[in-house]
Amino acid sequence: MWFAAALLVVTNLVGIQSLSREECVEIALEHNLVLNRLKEEVRAARAEYRSSWSNFLPSVTLSAGYSRYRSENPWPGGYYTYEDTSYSARVYVTQTLFDSDRFTLAGRLGAQREVLEMEYEREKLSVSFNAKRDYYALLKAEKLYEVSQTRMRESETNLEKTEQLYALGSASRAGLLKAKVNLLESRLELTKAEKNVEIAKSGLLITLGMALSEDIVVKEDSTIDLEEVPSFESVLELAHLRSPELRRAEASLRLTKTDLYASYGSYLPKLSLSASYGYEGSRLIPITESWDTGRKDWRLGFDISLPIFTGFQRILATNKAKAEFRSAEYYLKIVERNLALELKNCYLDIGESRERLRLAEETLEFAEESYEAAKERYDLGAAPILELIDAELSLVKAESARIEALYDYRLGIERLETIVGREDL
Repeated sequence: MWFAAALLVVTNLVGIQSLSREECVEIALEHNLVLNRLKEEVRAARAEYRSSWSNFLPSVTLSAGYSRYRSENPWPGGYYTYEDTSYSARVYVTQTLFDSDRFTLAGRLGAQREVLEMEYEREKLSVSFNAKRDYYALLKAEKLYEVSQTRMRESETNLEKTEQLYALGSASRAGLLKAKVNLLESRLELTKAEKNVEIAKSGLLITLGMALSEDIVVKEDSTIDLEEVPSFESVLELAHLRSPELRRAEASLRLTKTDLYASYGSYLPKLSLSASYGYEGSRLIPITESWDTGRKDWRLGFDISLPIFTGFQRILATNKAKAEFRSAEYYLKIVERNLALELKNCYLDIGESRERLRLAEETLEFAEESYEAAKERYDLGAAPILELIDAELSLVKAESARIEALYDYRLGIERLETIVGREDL
């Protein structure tokens, strides 16, 4: 295609960015603000989840002190002075043996982390799909622009021939007027195609997070082949395992289940063990004599607490948790049904675009033969200009239909992979 070659030459001369599909996806993922925000939220959720497990470890505290005491008391003939220096050290150890709140907190933070991870994966797939969609939209617009350019050149050539024939008296004025109208229509079509290219390019720039003033061209890495799509049942089974939307709904269900267990746990007792050991003396601890003569004490305790009445808060919290759990179950079923429906619609779209592509290619083959035959007959003076223009329009329509079906098929495959949550089926 001369248009693609011209774009490549211009790209090399002025330094315009030439982007492949993979490069478009990489740029979109890097510059998407929503995706970057979700990434930081996932990091924070992971850190908070790891920190929740520290609640199961014992708490150890070491304290030390120093004090100096001096007093002067009246005594016959003067004052009696008393001075004292004291050092102290103590270690405290506390271990919670059972606390349902700690278990439910760890479970809740784990479920929240998973919800955010699935939200991030869903947004990542969405951004990737949008970049591919706009990439293919620009490619399609450029291909249709090439078709419009070809039609305009053919229209110009046909008008020149018709004018020559009209001057010789071999063409009617109606045929000449029809050739002029055809040229004007082809120019109008070219203007619309050029506008569509600019619109598609602006959409891609926005998706990539780039300024509209920047100039880019897209390159097609390889030809688009008709891939064999796996069976609907196998894809649906894979989607149940990998779909971020479904996994997010499952994580939300686990989150509400954790809250339900937490409401039950509020009826259970809390058990804890504590111990401490301390020293107090007139000298520093490392000196053996002071350690032996100082005051030492230790303590070992076991605590249990069980709430008896909390103003019906536990009952109300349990009822709320049950309702939220049932709501999450219904939501999961809704997501499963919508997933199956979306996959089915996507399958139908792929099948329809594939059939359209097959028919368009056959139609294009016949349209090319028809146009060549009409052109040959017109050059020989055996056919009017109207027949040639009709053949030309049929050829343009067939080529445009082939391009539309080709990129619709490719986009359908990308959409299917996005729904499944896997970029290679």
